[in-house]
Amino acid sequence: MRLHDDESLTAIRALVADQAATTGRVFRRRDLLGWGIADTTLQVMFRRGWWTRLRHGVYVDVAVLNACTDAERHVLHVAAAIAAADEVALAFGPSAALLHGLPLPYAAPPEVHIVRDARQDTRSMNRASRHPIGIPPMKVTSHDLSACTATSITGVPSVSAAVAAVTAAASVSFTRKVGLFDALLWRRAASIDDLRGEAAVWAYLGNVTATLEALEYARPGAQTFLETLSRLSLLRHGLPEPILQAPIHDERGLVGFVDMLWVDWRVIGEADGAVKYLTRGDLLEEKRREDRLRALGFTVVRWMWDDIVREPERVAQQIRRAAMRAA
Repeated sequence: MRLHDDESLTAIRALVADQAATTGRVFRRRDLLGWGIADTTLQVMFRRGWWTRLRHGVYVDVAVLNACTDAERHVLHVAAAIAAADEVALAFGPSAALLHGLPLPYAAPPEVHIVRDARQDTRSMNRASRHPIGIPPMKVTSHDLSACTATSITGVPSVSAAVAAVTAAASVSFTRKVGLFDALLWRRAASIDDLRGEAAVWAYLGNVTATLEALEYARPGAQTFLETLSRLSLLRHGLPEPILQAPIHDERGLVGFVDMLWVDWRVIGEADGAVKYLTRGDLLEEKRREDRLRALGFTVVRWMWDDIVREPERVAQQIRRAAMRAA
């Protein structure tokens, strides 16, 4: 394409943005040539402040960069690190967990985590670029990738969700480990046996004993990390294991699925996230649902994030008192 005026430059910018959607929104010089864009375009776009470098030989549109959340910016840096490599590399550990939408204790990992094939040169990944953008540090793991299942998420090559969960679990707390595994089980993206197998493969990363212990506590019924946190906290305070996402019916049909159910106590526990009820209609619908549950003889106990984090014993006592009333 010829560079005549702003209109042609804008057209090139739109074309690159569209093509880069398949490469994690970053692009390389050779990508531009493959898309039919003249080599001189890079310097023109730099002078106008429309494009900038993320890593050596890897670029991004400034508008995309400026519009990113912390998590989206991290994904851009992951994509750039992989694109800068002269070898096969994949998002890994916490970076892969973020790509797969798994629950992490932060908006974005502090480091870019990449896995590359064992015994390969990593210098291409670490080459610096002369630009004012701060680049997060990178942690590179070596592994035989021939037997590693790879996938692509928003154009970024990554390990599978099961590998992402197991490898991210090596660096988080016990409760967070269980939360990672609960999320996979809820999505039916892996089984406990799958996760045990991956834990054995990646045992050299460390903390494998804690990872295997966390798998013993993983359950397929937790929709959110709040539900995982709540279940583990209540177990620590002496409550029995609840049934998760239990369906409740009355004469009109399905009332709904409840977060936790203690059948013998006739008690239902609901972990309410901050965005669970967004409108007045949501609140009214939930009230009707709770009225139907109470009509069946259930007592409903509710708590929010701060309740279970700051006063888990009080929540446990509420459930015990509800059980005593039902008895």
